[in-house]
Amino acid sequence: MDNFLIIQIYMLFFLMFAIHVYFLFNKLFVKERKIKLNNSNILWILLGLFIITIVFGFFYNEFLINDNLKNEKIKDSIANWGAFGSYFGGFVAPILTFITLIILIKQISATQEANNLQIEHINKTRRIENLTERINYTVNLANEKIDKVHSLDENIVKIYIKNDKELSKQSLSLKSIINDYNNKLTNVTLSDDSLFPLEWQSIITYINMYTNEYENDAENRLDSFIKTEFHNILVLINKTIAWCIELLNLDEHSYQFVKFALINFTYTIEEAYKLGKIDKNKYEIFYKLISIHNNNEDSITENNLKKLFAKELSNKYDKNLAEKDLPNVNFRILDTKELKVGEFSVEIEGTTYLRIDGSWINGIELLEKRKVNKIS
Repeated sequence: MDNFLIIQIYMLFFLMFAIHVYFLFNKLFVKERKIKLNNSNILWILLGLFIITIVFGFFYNEFLINDNLKNEKIKDSIANWGAFGSYFGGFVAPILTFITLIILIKQISATQEANNLQIEHINKTRRIENLTERINYTVNLANEKIDKVHSLDENIVKIYIKNDKELSKQSLSLKSIINDYNNKLTNVTLSDDSLFPLEWQSIITYINMYTNEYENDAENRLDSFIKTEFHNILVLINKTIAWCIELLNLDEHSYQFVKFALINFTYTIEEAYKLGKIDKNKYEIFYKLISIHNNNEDSITENNLKKLFAKELSNKYDKNLAEKDLPNVNFRILDTKELKVGEFSVEIEGTTYLRIDGSWINGIELLEKRKVNKIS
């Protein structure tokens, strides 16, 4: 066999091996689906070629061009080429086996990681569904209790008479009451024997009458039945708020659902806050939950609020803002004539920006809006 043929076989052999080495290392180190020839892969290819060249060179020098071999045709013998194949295969096979083992371990690890992610996703989805069902159940149950009407007692009727302008002018007092359970009415008899019916109202309405009449002493004057019913309502609302917060931490697209789940509790929360049944922290959390109905964030922590607000302000005012540009996020509850609204405010470069009901307005825009309202 002439030298040119040997060189051809040599080139073909290490080229095939180099391709195999490149394929294995590419599988091991490249995570993208599309195979890209980068510097790292080229380095591994060159290293493989270098090893192949050294191994082949040692064998060729030792067995094929040994000066001590008197028989020149020994290079062409099948036995020598068989020995060459055995030698080369014995040297390369353990390397390939080791590389294949590493790849197998990596594949098993990747499969386990994918399975864990899938299990985590399934558990998360189940928890979201479970929370949604619980929230719907407690919201419906709480609204049912809030809307349910109850009979009037003498104390509530007296408050009604006292606050009625016509009756208070006549200096009339309560003589007796009779509850009509079929029609859900209370027939009131006054001191002048005049009669008039009063419709039954909800527990929250009665509590509002007590708080307006007695203020700080309202809780002590409440009937035990009203206290118990109101406590049961607040238990349901507190559970709903806790589950809503957990849901927001799991599902970044649930703000709208949370807002509409809690919005009907606003009046009840106000009365509970007046009575001291909920603290200021829970009160503000409630208004934050119904004020931040955005689908981008997954919690109501200050850092996430900064991230959300920086994105919103950047979009509206064509600014490139980041979290660090918003040093503080302030929150307060605006008490308007009709309802209470949560207001967020941030100060950027001396300008104050207000977020009311999901919309941003800065101080200059607010002044111009007030001027227009005064003129009109």
